[in-house]
Amino acid sequence: MRMAKILKISGRFMGILLEWTLLLVTLFAFAIRTSPVQTYLADIATTYLSKELNTTFKIDRVSIVFFDRVALDGIFVLDQQNDTIADFERIYLKLDKMDLTNKKLDFGSAELEKGTIHLNRDSVNGDFNFNFIIDYFDTGKKKKKKEPFSISLAKLKLTDLHFRYDDYRKKSKEFGVDFSHLDLHHLGLTATNFSFINKEVRLELAGFSAKEKSGLDVLNLDAKAKISKNGILLDQVKINTPKSDIHAEKLDLIYTGFEDFSTFIDSVSFDAKLLRSNVSMADISLFAPQLRGMDANVWLEGTVTEKVKNLKLRNIYFATGKKTVLRGDINLPDFRNLKQAFFSEKIDYAYVDLNDLTKIKLPLSSSKRHLEFESHVSRLGYFKAKDVRLDGFYSQFVLAADKVTTALGVVKMDN
Repeated sequence: MRMAKILKISGRFMGILLEWTLLLVTLFAFAIRTSPVQTYLADIATTYLSKELNTTFKIDRVSIVFFDRVALDGIFVLDQQNDTIADFERIYLKLDKMDLTNKKLDFGSAELEKGTIHLNRDSVNGDFNFNFIIDYFDTGKKKKKKEPFSISLAKLKLTDLHFRYDDYRKKSKEFGVDFSHLDLHHLGLTATNFSFINKEVRLELAGFSAKEKSGLDVLNLDAKAKISKNGILLDQVKINTPKSDIHAEKLDLIYTGFEDFSTFIDSVSFDAKLLRSNVSMADISLFAPQLRGMDANVWLEGTVTEKVKNLKLRNIYFATGKKTVLRGDINLPDFRNLKQAFFSEKIDYAYVDLNDLTKIKLPLSSSKRHLEFESHVSRLGYFKAKDVRLDGFYSQFVLAADKVTTALGVVKMDN
């Protein structure tokens, strides 16, 4: 009987304890969602981060939706020169794991809405304005007395952001994408599977869109990406602009350092395998300003290597206009000096419609806006040939083909 009473009392006690625990949890859940508590939490976060980073770090409001979900409103960060690095309307965080003992935070997702990011390099030493943040989170810095938090992120979503990057050591370019002075509006991005191994960033882009001040309008970009100091490697690529529709098994940009982008044409190499894609020369000219003024659309498929100044197209399919088609190996010359450019082309099959060619706009740097043919050449109408070799310069070249068919007849051209 005594044991039964003890068990009965213990059961009542545990029941009351459970009820009070649930009541306290419920009261806490409501308390942390009240304005005074959230304002208090925002003040704590603001004071702590401003002190830790030695700069102005402001959070207007911390909204705890539940224990694993937090919304931060009105985030504002200055660099150590009192210029704005970031200004966000809202950041929404989903916390997967929190280990305060070991100072580890694992976020399942982060969403950033309507804000501005401005990164820059100073005109003296080229130091980034966010270096002080990297130094804080660099656990390898022995000089740090406090162990900073380790933060990981599984998914990132950006909505309607304005991103700027300025290297104040470089002058702004008049035309084209200026990698030293980027200005992206209406930037949206969804990315997953982040990792950072041996200073290499890996992620999967499931949607990137932005409008750049140069006129480049990326409607969507999907790819698996690896980014390091030696290259940007993209696999399973899909790029859509209002004028282009590009697909590639891989699209790699190889460089010796990010500085190479300031001299893109001469310094950055391509290693790409294009699937059948519709490419606008107007889009291409934004990366190769020497092609400014060209606006034709071409169909491309094949392997692309080397730098823009001496681009090599292998096993290529090329089509433009209504009828013109080329298959073979094409070497594009340096269009900055077209009259001195040397051509060396091996064409397996060609159907070149002269009317198509006359409609293609030449670069603004050319002496003429379109190709022009003498009347006796125009009468040929088209060229159809197999196993063609073309070697020489703009004004003088050697053409060889087993058989060339034109509107006027057939001719064999040994040389």
